[in-house]
Amino acid sequence: MKIRLLFLMLLTCLIGKMPGFSQQTVPTHALNLYWDDDYLNLQGKGTDRAYTSGQRIDYFYTKQHPSGWFLDRIMPKAGKGHTDIYSWSLMQVMVTPNNISDPNFQPDDYPWSGALFAAHSLYSYNPEHKFSFQSECLVGVMGPASLAGATQRAVHRLIHYTVPTGWSNQFGNTPLVNAAFTAEKQEGGAGDFLELIGGARVDAGALMDKLTVYQYVRLGIMNPWFEGLFTLRPVTGHKHRKTQFYLFMKPQAQAVAYDALLEGSMFSGKPVFYEHSLSKTGPVVEKASYHDINRLIWEDDYGCALSVGTVSIAYTQKPTTAYMKGLYGHNVGNITLCKSW
Repeated sequence: MKIRLLFLMLLTCLIGKMPGFSQQTVPTHALNLYWDDDYLNLQGKGTDRAYTSGQRIDYFYTKQHPSGWFLDRIMPKAGKGHTDIYSWSLMQVMVTPNNISDPNFQPDDYPWSGALFAAHSLYSYNPEHKFSFQSECLVGVMGPASLAGATQRAVHRLIHYTVPTGWSNQFGNTPLVNAAFTAEKQEGGAGDFLELIGGARVDAGALMDKLTVYQYVRLGIMNPWFEGLFTLRPVTGHKHRKTQFYLFMKPQAQAVAYDALLEGSMFSGKPVFYEHSLSKTGPVVEKASYHDINRLIWEDDYGCALSVGTVSIAYTQKPTTAYMKGLYGHNVGNITLCKSW
């Protein structure tokens, strides 16, 4: 994990000069690297459990003319004068119990679970009225086909860390199809120094069903939130700061109806786990269950972001209450690096 952290930090060497403002043609493409890991912790208390890791790569782009693809046409747009940013993404996530060296089924902890999926998104924003819509559709798979177990074992061997031995207990292979819609609106602020933004997100499908509401606060030297993503700002003819630095916080409440990573897929009926047997009979396949999920979860994200030229980097700490009843809360860190052109 430390190797991955060092690699991401070295990428920040791409940062160029540090001027104030620019009226040049702005970038229309961007590559975004996103890394969640519970080893990242500002208090120095890294862990390897619950939602333990998630890696995502996004390719953002704009178009000179409206997209003709049917999926892009039906995704909501942010009114007259809106600007659209499209993206394609690939993400892998994994959940594990606290004791990853135990090969046996652990019903009193978080499950062994992994997913791999591709997503297509549209971010449509209105800089004049300061609101945005973001729509996302994803398809993928959970279970051994997600390669979450193989990824974790390979990384842990590489860094000479505890090799996980319980991935045979994960949920079986099942397909995932999900959709999400997010709406944001600026509620107040003070120039380019302070912004107060309210937002809500709905997720529905075979991966998860939940409603999230949040308050997003940004404070610092920055461009308006509703004029693009990171350094990707396709609005031309406007003055934009080439150097930004701001602090942010995003408290949020989540009402969760279903989470396949914690409960198993709805397509497979009752969850099926593959429990190791230490006898000569080999592995035993049997039905079993974990704790019920918590229907209401509180998360309090906070962090900072730096953008210089066409490169930006952000760090976020994401403490949350327990995902499942009777279990422990969790704390995940995130590093996001974006390069635009």
